[in-house]
Amino acid sequence: MKQMLNLKRVAAAALSVAVLISCDSPSTPSDGAAKQQEQAPTLVQDVPFAVADQPVTITQAPGAAVFIEASDAEAILTDLEGYFASQNAGDFATTMTYYPLYRANMDSAMIAQSVEQMEMFWDQGVRNQTEAADVLYISNMYRDGDQDVVLLNMDLVHRVIFVGYEESMSPKGMKGMVESSYGKGNAQFFTIDSDPKVEYWEVRGDNRLWAVRQVGTDRWCFLPANFNERGGGAFMTVDAMTSLLRHRSDNDPFRLQ
Repeated sequence: MKQMLNLKRVAAAALSVAVLISCDSPSTPSDGAAKQQEQAPTLVQDVPFAVADQPVTITQAPGAAVFIEASDAEAILTDLEGYFASQNAGDFATTMTYYPLYRANMDSAMIAQSVEQMEMFWDQGVRNQTEAADVLYISNMYRDGDQDVVLLNMDLVHRVIFVGYEESMSPKGMKGMVESSYGKGNAQFFTIDSDPKVEYWEVRGDNRLWAVRQVGTDRWCFLPANFNERGGGAFMTVDAMTSLLRHRSDNDPFRLQ
C-alpha cells in the first residue's frame, strides 16, 4: 500500500518535482520498492518516446501573447527547456535547480533524499517525459516579495510512462490525478502489448505553468498550475496568483473557454 501511495504521488505531480519535494519529507522506500528497484525494467526500444534523454522542443508560437521584455521571455524559454530536458534524462539533481528552493524549507540532506526518491521511481520504470511545449501566452511580471512571478500557457505534449508495472499498481486509475495537473480532456491512456508492458498517459493541450525567479538571480524555476493544492502556499502569495490569473483571463487569446 505504501508503494502504491508513493506511485500516485509521482504521477499526480505531473510531473513536476513539486509533489515529491513539497511540505513533507520524502518517505523511505519500502523493502518491496527496494526489491523492484533492483529489478529495474529495460525500456522498450521500439517505442520511440520511451527512452532516456527524450529530446524536447520548446518554441514560442508566432501569435503568442507576450507581456514581458523579449530578453526575459527568451530566458524563461531557455530555462524551461533545461527543466524539461533534465526530467527527460532522469538528471534529477539538475531538475532540483529548477525548483524554487529559496522558498522551500529543505536542507541539503532533504534535497539529496528527494533526488534519491525520484531516481528510485525512474529505476522502477516511471518516466515523466515532455516532447514539446509551444508557448502561447506569457503574462506580465509580478514582483512578489523576494521573487518575480510570470504565468505561462503552452500547448504541451507530455507523457507519464510506466514500464513493467504490475496490474495492482493500476496506472490507468490515475486519470483524476493526471487531469488535476493537466486539465480535463487533455489526457488519454494507452497500453502497448510488449515485454515489459508499457502503459502511459499522453497529454496534449493547453497547460499552465508558473515561472518564478528569485530577485537578483538569473535562473527561472517552475511550479505546476495546481501547486497550491498540495500545501504550496509558501511559494507564492494569493495576490500574485490572483493578479496573474486575472491578467491571463483578460489577455490570453488562446485560453480554453
